[in-house]
Amino acid sequence: MHVPTLWLYAKNDNLFPPKYVALMHDAFTGAGGNAEIPAIGKSGDDGHYLFAESVEIWGPVVEGFLKEQGLPWQDLDPDDVGKPIKLPDSYPSEMKAAFLKWQKLGPNKAFAIGPNGEWGYSSGRKTLKLADDEALDRCRNPQCKIVAYGGK
Repeated sequence: MHVPTLWLYAKNDNLFPPKYVALMHDAFTGAGGNAEIPAIGKSGDDGHYLFAESVEIWGPVVEGFLKEQGLPWQDLDPDDVGKPIKLPDSYPSEMKAAFLKWQKLGPNKAFAIGPNGEWGYSSGRKTLKLADDEALDRCRNPQCKIVAYGGK
C-alpha cells in the first residue's frame, strides 16, 4: 500500500525551481509513490518560505487533503488567539505589519525589536530558544531584544 503524500510548492521558490520539482515528483511517482502537488501561486518574495509566512495559503490545502484521507483536519488543540496585539503608532509600518503577521504563525516563535527600528522574527522552530536565537540574528543589531514569543 502506498501512503498518499502532499507536496506543497510555490511557483516562486528560489531554492527549488519548477523544473527540479517536476523531476523530483516524476521520479517519486514513477517509483510507485503517491504524491499530490496542488497548484499554489507565488508566495511573498520567496515561495520557499511558504510555510513560515503564508498559513492562509497552505492551511486550507492541507486541511482539504487531510479531510480527503479521513484524517483529523481541524486544530485539535487551538490556542486562545484572541485579538491581535498592535504595536504603537510610533513604530515603523513595516515592523507593525510583520508583527501582526507573526502573531498568526505557529508555535515556537519569537519577535525581536532593535533600538533603531530593526526587527526580526522566527517561527516553527524546534524550541523557543532556537526561535529566540534566530529572531535576534535576523534583527541584525546586538542590542535587539525579544519582545514577544509563543510556544506550545
